[in-house]
Amino acid sequence: MYAESLGHEMVLYSDPWQYYGHLNYAMLRANRLVIDTGIHEMGWSIQQGVRWMTDHSSMTDAQAAAEVERYAAYPAQALSYKTGELQILALRKEAQQRLGSKFDIKAFHDQILGGGSMPLQILQEKVERWLERSP
Repeated sequence: MYAESLGHEMVLYSDPWQYYGHLNYAMLRANRLVIDTGIHEMGWSIQQGVRWMTDHSSMTDAQAAAEVERYAAYPAQALSYKTGELQILALRKEAQQRLGSKFDIKAFHDQILGGGSMPLQILQEKVERWLERSP
């Protein structure tokens, strides 16, 4: 999700409709967070989740059912995606504050991507070590 947030910053959208597409997917992800939490914490039924999705998106009943069933089968999937995005954004902010004008977005992304998939605590420690070594 962090990578998806970079399009505007990187000036990848050539017209407002492309940016609208990004915002539309952001809305979908917000709905997924509601579904994930509703089902696994609030005890919603699949039908309640489907109703939420159809009331808050342009999805058909069949599309919404597929989404809701996916998130019912994988507890905390949407929450983990969002948690990862927020953690990477926090690490980036910390790096920007500590490095100031020496902050290099490419070097930061090398740190984020270089070790492959890893737990967020390990990623945080990796970025911390990088910041300690940085001039």
